[in-house]
Amino acid sequence: MRWCSVGIDLLWLSVLWLLGCATIVGAPAATVALAETVRLIQAGREPVIARTFWNAVREHGGIATRVGWLWLALGSVVVVDLLIVLRLGPEWAAAGSVLGLLLLAFLAASVFLPCVVLARAGHDTRQLLRLGVVVAVVRLGATLQAMLVVSVAAFLAVVSPLLLVLLPALCAHSLVFMWRMRIAPVLGAREVRTVAAVDSRA
Repeated sequence: MRWCSVGIDLLWLSVLWLLGCATIVGAPAATVALAETVRLIQAGREPVIARTFWNAVREHGGIATRVGWLWLALGSVVVVDLLIVLRLGPEWAAAGSVLGLLLLAFLAASVFLPCVVLARAGHDTRQLLRLGVVVAVVRLGATLQAMLVVSVAAFLAVVSPLLLVLLPALCAHSLVFMWRMRIAPVLGAREVRTVAAVDSRA
């Protein structure tokens, strides 16, 4: 019976996330709401899924949207620059390597960005972007593992689109667990206190 309830929660969460992403503009807010709902589940709060999800959208939607779309814009600049350098010829190989590493670091920082937004709720966009980069650099191994989780989930979704009714929630559970176990404990004291404050407030 417990496994049935867990399966229904995963299904419901994934559907809510897909609905939130339907407008595309709402994707960052929906992703942060997914992470927040999963965080509460892992903390043993047993939240009402739909209510918790949409409350998180309302509470964190503004900052999530600003950070998410600014992050996407910065990533797009890196991708465009890399494509231009690759077309310039072999003499630009060094610049292409630097941009390639920059893109990898950018992608690594992206996987935990929803958790960063939740950990620093109420802080400004620049601070959140800075913390995202710090997480990617300080915990590169964990972020690369998280990238692998996301890549496998994306591959499975392409192979079998029906898995989209489960994969978003499963992926979120994995990333939030990794954040709690491997990222949050090694952040600075200020970030750890903020995480604790968010947990106590929920």
